[in-house]
Amino acid sequence: MKAFIIHNSQLRICILKILLTCLRKIMPYINVKITKDAATTIEQKKQIVEEMTQTLVNVLGKKPEHIHIVIDEIKPEKRGYAGLLTTEFRRQKN
Repeated sequence: MKAFIIHNSQLRICILKILLTCLRKIMPYINVKITKDAATTIEQKKQIVEEMTQTLVNVLGKKPEHIHIVIDEIKPEKRGYAGLLTTEFRRQKN
């Protein structure tokens, strides 16, 4: 019979994956990705967080203190749309 050996680092990774899966069930995590734009204000970002939180409260019955929302702002030159970088797409559109 072969022995099944799990190395310490593998065990830690397995445990972390299990914990993250469990936490996501009780702690919703939303990741919003938007194009970085000087016109996007702090007030707008605050509104996104407030409204998404309220939606999870209303629809899923989650507690606001358990909800995590991250807004990632992506530079236009690091994102593509319709086969073009966003910067090029916007130039052609105008």
